[in-house]
Amino acid sequence: MTDEEDYSVTNKRQRASVWISLVLTWAVLVGLVAVALCLPLILPWYLRFTQRSMELVLLLWALLYATLVPAAVAGVSLLKLLQNVRGRTGRPVCDPYVGRDDPGAPLAQAGQSQPGVFQPSSARYLRVLSWCCFAECFVFLALTPYFAFSPIIAFAAAFIGLMLRVVKSVIEEGTRIKSENDFTV
Repeated sequence: MTDEEDYSVTNKRQRASVWISLVLTWAVLVGLVAVALCLPLILPWYLRFTQRSMELVLLLWALLYATLVPAAVAGVSLLKLLQNVRGRTGRPVCDPYVGRDDPGAPLAQAGQSQPGVFQPSSARYLRVLSWCCFAECFVFLALTPYFAFSPIIAFAAAFIGLMLRVVKSVIEEGTRIKSENDFTV
């Protein structure tokens, strides 16, 4: 396999991966809307099924709707981050022609920002995602007395939030290095 064929296969895989991620993110956002609409029907049924007091319904509604807010914000931030990964033109970032409408046009000049992962906006989206995970952690900790699985979800959300903070720091450092390299070329 030649380098050009290998690049083409990698490019197709990356494009497919980003497309699948975008579709799944949209599906999750649609699912959040469905949950928000169905929650008034599901929660009373759940309380009757588990033989819990119906007096809890307002508290649980508030807490469960509180989980939907950071999830929706995280979904939107994830869509924006995926758009950065995809690049403005819809081509993946590993493509050297990303950001150029005319393939014959020169690459971006030194100091000009090209679309891609290493931009300040990507770090900002990752920061928002991590704070949303921490918010979910606290809400699910508040739900612990009512749902047995809440501590597990809270721990997972906190761990994912921590990993996103580390990735955010890596992206910020990569952005800084890319910016320095853009000016030295």
